[in-house]
Amino acid sequence: MSAKDFILLQQELDSKHDRHDKLAKLSRECTSLSKKAIFHLHRTYVCPAEGSVAAQVLHDTEVKFATISGILKEMATEIATANEDPFRYQTAYFQGVQEFIEALSYWTFCRTGKLLTLTQAESWFAFRLDGAESKAI
Repeated sequence: MSAKDFILLQQELDSKHDRHDKLAKLSRECTSLSKKAIFHLHRTYVCPAEGSVAAQVLHDTEVKFATISGILKEMATEIATANEDPFRYQTAYFQGVQEFIEALSYWTFCRTGKLLTLTQAESWFAFRLDGAESKAI
């Protein structure tokens, strides 16, 4: 191997490490916002009567989920632009996704009294990138 080959390998490895770090940072942000949503529901949720404090709490939580959805889209974009197997970076983003699903499950239960279905969960992970639908993370 020549010096140029080592430089190319170094650049490729640096790129993978940078992508992993970026995904880990986004995942921590997703985890933090999801935990805040769960704690918000725990502290203030009473009953889903219309016009009550609970209805406002459910709406506020949905707004938090919109922010989290933006973070998930950024993560999906990062993974899609890598042109690599998404599971390569699973350790970087898995915790954030898991915590979001937990928050989403609790919010759904508070809102409807039913458990979150797979179809409902998957709908939060479908993003459009450059006019084409991306794979869910």
